[in-house]
Amino acid sequence: RQRQMCIRDSVTIHPSGTDRKDQSMVATKVPKRRVFKIRNPYVLAVANQKGGVAKTTSSGCLAAELGRRGNSVLLIDFDPQGNLGLWYDVDLADDDKTIREVVLDNVAWEDAIIERPHFDLVPSDEYLVDVEVHAMTRPAISNFFLANALKRLKKRYDFVIIDCPPSPGVMTVNALAAANQVIVPMAPSKFSEEGVKKLGEIISQVKDRANSDLEEIGVFFTKVDTRTAISKTTRENMEKTSAILGIPLLETTIRPSVKVDEAQGEGMDLIDYPAAEKQAQDYENLVSELYDMGVWRKRGQKNG
Repeated sequence: RQRQMCIRDSVTIHPSGTDRKDQSMVATKVPKRRVFKIRNPYVLAVANQKGGVAKTTSSGCLAAELGRRGNSVLLIDFDPQGNLGLWYDVDLADDDKTIREVVLDNVAWEDAIIERPHFDLVPSDEYLVDVEVHAMTRPAISNFFLANALKRLKKRYDFVIIDCPPSPGVMTVNALAAANQVIVPMAPSKFSEEGVKKLGEIISQVKDRANSDLEEIGVFFTKVDTRTAISKTTRENMEKTSAILGIPLLETTIRPSVKVDEAQGEGMDLIDYPAAEKQAQDYENLVSELYDMGVWRKRGQKNG
């Protein structure tokens, strides 16, 4: 694609105060049963500041499973890597529209949406980094490009799912400012655990300064091999961290498999790829757990 691309360094958002370490957080006990707000639609950011945690895979699988259950779902790729488009074999021509044109050029959502069997998709590409430049020239609305664009969405969806970039900066803040819920996938590793902690700091900043309505609905483990000691150790550590951050640690875990890569290589959702049945079942269990927690109202219930 021949458009000019504007790039600048990512903007890191640090927590308020002078100390960036864990002592800046106040430990709180996570309630056994939280009361979540009814949303219309549910706008869910899937985020972690560490790459390689199956964030994009989780975004696609959540969208597909929610769509399979009869919900109307919009999946937004808000990562300049554009991996959702790669997964679903989206071949963008020079004049095709992406989320970049929707949020910065006021292009209609309908012109960027690609219909898939279980959900609608708005793809991304490397030009989404233009958001960073526009943030410098339009600082008053720099956190709200995506939130303002969602106000122009004509079709009514039950769920809008945002696949966030794995880094701090304007795009992550935009996604969190536009969302009313955030869920955090993490792999069983020390680096991933640190990513959750850093994201917790950013979420706190966003709630204080841009979106007090944002709810943290949970952290869940991906790529879990129960035979390894690191999986057990990391979960024990995250039980403590989730209490500090005030984010529930979900029971459902996602198993690793090369079959996931195979499904993505074929441009297919896991629920439509029989060889990935176990992993598709894991995401079905995750969605069921969230419904059972009261995070979402089941289709057919009054949605406020």
